[in-house]
Amino acid sequence: MKTDRRFVVERWECTQGLTVSVYRKGSHIRTGTVDMAAPTGECVWIASDPYEGRTLIHRSEGYILTVDEQQSAFLNGLT
Repeated sequence: MKTDRRFVVERWECTQGLTVSVYRKGSHIRTGTVDMAAPTGECVWIASDPYEGRTLIHRSEGYILTVDEQQSAFLNGLT
């Protein structure tokens, strides 16, 4: 059974290669694969896809990244 549970990512620096959903002010902005994550965890690049170009997302601008349950378990294993 597939669930739509999403988990907020605290450690952005560990998201490279993961599929994330990006939210800002409660609105879904886009979903995509993290192409590059800054070692400081302050920003990530979301890879381009057929619908949108490569996008730079800054934590300081109020963005939130979420992942699915499987990727959340992966991230929790890194702590």
